[in-house]
This record gives sequence, C-alpha cells and structure tokens, in this order.
Amino acid sequence: MTNSSCCEREQEDEEKKEAEPADSWGGAKMKVTPNIAKRRPGVTVLQRRSALVGAWGSACFFGIMGAVAALLGHDKSPMTDVLLMESAILAFARVSWRALGRARIELHRKELCVVGLANRYRVPLVSVGTLEVDHGLEIVTISGEIIPVLAFSGSLLDRGRTVRAAAAHIRRALPRNNAQGNGTPPVVRTIDFAWADLALLPFGLAAVPTLLGLF
Repeated sequence: MTNSSCCEREQEDEEKKEAEPADSWGGAKMKVTPNIAKRRPGVTVLQRRSALVGAWGSACFFGIMGAVAALLGHDKSPMTDVLLMESAILAFARVSWRALGRARIELHRKELCVVGLANRYRVPLVSVGTLEVDHGLEIVTISGEIIPVLAFSGSLLDRGRTVRAAAAHIRRALPRNNAQGNGTPPVVRTIDFAWADLALLPFGLAAVPTLLGLF
C-alpha cells in the first residue's frame, strides 16, 4: 500500500470519527461541533473560544491585582518594591495573554502557521504528513519533524473535541498530493514578537538590579 493511500485512509477514518455523536443527554445522543474557526480574507484562524475567555478573564484579574497592589503598597512599601511588583504583574499578564489569547493556528492557501508561546512555525501544507490527536494536537511533517500546537494542547474540559475539530480543518486544507522524499519544503521557525511584548521589559530591567542588591 502506498503512502498516499495510507494518508487518504487515515483522513477518512478521522472524518468518520468527527461525524460520530460526541455527547448524550437523557439517553439521546447529539452531535457537538466545536466552533473554533474564524474566517478572514485569505486566512482561517483556528482557536479555542474557551482560551479567549480565559485570556480576557486573566487580563481582568491581573488588572485588578495591579490596582490593589498600587493602592495598598503606596503607603506601606518602598517605591522600588511597588514598581517591581507592578512590573511583575504586567509581565505575568502578558505571558498569560500569549499562552491563551495569542496562541492559534492560521490556515493560508499554501501554508499553515502555528503561533505558540514564543515561537511561530510556518509549515507548507505539502509538507504535512500526519496529525496526532491523542495527547493534544501535534503536526508531524513528512520529514519527521514534530510541531506541538499550544493552542490545542490536551484539555479535560472538551475531552479532545476541539483537538479533533482542528485536525479536521487542517486535513480539509491539505492538497491531495503531498511532497515526498527529499523534495519536502522546510518548516520555518521564527520568534513570534508583538509590540505588546515590550510589557515584559520593565520586569526584566527591575528584577536584575534587585537580585544583585543594587537597590
């Protein structure tokens, strides 16, 4: 059996699994299709809705924490300690947003982009080999490179439904004849940077002198 026929059979099996009823209520089974896709001109963004809710919730939490720390620490603590605390809260808020609100998959016409905590992977669609969904979504290229997807890591909340849904979206975007052998286009890995990441800078500048005992 050729590699192309194996991939087609795996794709058919996964699509059948997606079509099976996912939940039951009162003895009657019903299909639950996670809404994870947001279509924009030229790109489809795959992201858990629960992650966005968690991102905004954590932003509100850290915002309230920062306000409370500023009000309570203004009279009781040295200004350097207050500034260090505020910069730490700001840094944690940004890391939380990157993990929940920014992590995603972008499906383009010829490639998919995996945005993680700090890295961005550009994967040509013709280079995608298999998709592992047992313990969160992992993209395995034809050359054997494994790319973990933070946006669809393992979760007990949805019992893998969003992971399988994301895999189904990717499979539908794959070309019928993928690249084989040494002709596989490479995966490009870069640092994912946004201007909002400058929020991490104050904590780094404040933490180093504090640890060295300069003030």
